[in-house]
Amino acid sequence: PEEKLSGFKNPHFCSIKPTDHLKTHHTKWPATYEELVAECTGLSDFSAEDKKEFMEKLPNKTYNNPEEVIIALGTMGGGQM
Repeated sequence: PEEKLSGFKNPHFCSIKPTDHLKTHHTKWPATYEELVAECTGLSDFSAEDKKEFMEKLPNKTYNNPEEVIIALGTMGGGQM
């Protein structure tokens, strides 16, 4: 089953494949909250509202891989959180 982000207002943000997006746009792991937010801020394919939601929902910690970010954001995949 395809992974999805839940709880975001913008349907586009919820419909992306988040792990693929993180792997494409952020390749240095581990990554801190600050690094991920800086990367997100520079993306043109998300609105200011999407970026604000990302920053508000992502817990401030260091992540070892894209999957940890997805879990922290509340991704649903295959019925598991």
